Amino acid sequence: MNLSEINSIAFLHYEFPGGGAETVTFNLAKMLEPKGVKVYIFVYNLIEEKMPKDVSNIEIIKLPYTVDERNLPLFIETIKEKNISLFVYPTGVYDVVLYSDEIKKHTNCKLVFMLHSLPFWGYFEQKENKKRSAKSSFLKRLEWVFLRSYKYAFGSRKRRFVKIYKECYDKVDIFGVLCQEYAKDIAKEIGVEYENSKFMVLNNHIEPNDEYVSSKQKEICFIGRLSYWDKRPEHILRIWHKLEAKHPDWTLNILGTGPEREMLENLKKELNLQRINFLGFVANPQPYYDRASIVCLTSNYEGWGMVLMEAQANRCAVIAFDCSAGVREILSPSWENGVLVSPFNEKEFAESMSKLMSDDELRDRIAENGLNSVKRFSPENTLKQWENMFEKLK
Repeated sequence: MNLSEINSIAFLHYEFPGGGAETVTFNLAKMLEPKGVKVYIFVYNLIEEKMPKDVSNIEIIKLPYTVDERNLPLFIETIKEKNISLFVYPTGVYDVVLYSDEIKKHTNCKLVFMLHSLPFWGYFEQKENKKRSAKSSFLKRLEWVFLRSYKYAFGSRKRRFVKIYKECYDKVDIFGVLCQEYAKDIAKEIGVEYENSKFMVLNNHIEPNDEYVSSKQKEICFIGRLSYWDKRPEHILRIWHKLEAKHPDWTLNILGTGPEREMLENLKKELNLQRINFLGFVANPQPYYDRASIVCLTSNYEGWGMVLMEAQANRCAVIAFDCSAGVREILSPSWENGVLVSPFNEKEFAESMSKLMSDDELRDRIAENGLNSVKRFSPENTLKQWENMFEKLK
C-alpha cells in the first residue's frame, strides 16, 4: 500500500474541532487533498461553529453514540461504501479495543492507533485527580497518604493501563507515537521487542509561516486548555506574581478556556495580579503570536505541545517545564532553541523568564534558532513519515 493506492482515510475523534490532535488531523487532510485522498472524520461531539472552512475533502460523520459498540454498523457500512483503506484512531485505547475486531472481521481496512499524548496518560490523569481530591478533607488526605498513594507508587493502578495498551497493540496494524522514546517506553511496559515492532514515529507537523512578525511587543502568552491534571495553568499565575513588579512594562495574556477558569480568576485576586488578561477561547490566536515575545508552557504532563511549535514558527522565544520527551525534542538544546526548566520549579521558571524578559539579544537569538529548528517538523517531512507507514502496511 502506498499513497497512490489510497482513495480515502477515516479518523475517529471525540470532539471536532478540538485541540492538538484535531489540529493535526485537519493539517494532514490539507496535505492529502492535493494527492487526491478523501478524508472522513467520525466524531462523537461535533462543534459546528468551530468547523474549518478551507478543506473541501473533509466529510464529517456524526456518531449516534459515545464510545458504544452500537456505532459499529455505521463504521462498517461507511468503510465499505466509501472504500476507506485506512482507519486511524487518534483517540484512546478503549476505542481500539471496542471497535477493531468487528471492523477487521467485516472489512479489509488497515487500522492505525495514533497516540497524541504521553504513554499511559490516563494513568497520570487519574493519579493527579485523585491526589487533588484528597485535599478536600482530612479523611481523604489520610486515605491518600496511607492507601491510594502506595497503589500508584508501586504500580498496581498502572497495570490495568498496561494491559489495555497491550490489547490495543495486538489489534492494530500500526501503533503511532510522537517520538522514539515514547515507543521504547511502551514496548518495555507491554513486553514486546521494540525492533521490528508495530511502532512508528509520526511527528506532529507545523505549517510554515513566511509572514511572521519580527518586531515584537513586551507580551507573554500562555495558550492552552485550562485543565488541572496536565496543563496546570496555576503555575503561570504564581510565576507571574514573582515577575510583575520587577517588569512593569510587560503583560501576560492567557488564551484558552476550561474547568480551571474560575479558580484562576480567584487566584488572580488573591495574588493581586494586575497586568494579566484572561481572553478565553480565541479562534484565531495569530495576532497574539504576532505580538508575543515569549510563549510559555507550564504543563506537568505534555505529550508534544503544538503551541510550542506554533510559537517557534512565529519567532517567539519559548519556555517550558522539562516534563516529557516530546517537549525536550522540540526545545532542545535548552537556551538555544528554547528554555527547559527543571520540573516543576516555579522559582527557576521565574528566574529564567526574567532573564529572557531582560535580555533582548538573548530572546531574539532563541526566537531565531527556534524558527529554524521547527522546520524539522515540516508538512513535507510528516508526509514522508506517513508514506513510509503506508509502505510498511503492504
